[in-house]
Amino acid sequence: MALIRPGGDEIVVRGEVRGEIATELRGTNGFGYDPLFFYPPIGKTFGEIPEEEKNALSHRGRAARALIEAMRA
Repeated sequence: MALIRPGGDEIVVRGEVRGEIATELRGTNGFGYDPLFFYPPIGKTFGEIPEEEKNALSHRGRAARALIEAMRA
């Protein structure tokens, strides 16, 4: 995720989550690949968990929190 502040300062952060590709669709939550992205630490796909939990675990959620932290620094 990237942000360019007025004046040109750039903040670039990265969010990452490692998982596996499921062999079948599981769950109806989320969008895109969520029903196929299996996250071993919880034993479920992102399509099987509530949005709040997914946002706490996902690469986008991690990047957004890192960006907020970097903006405060």
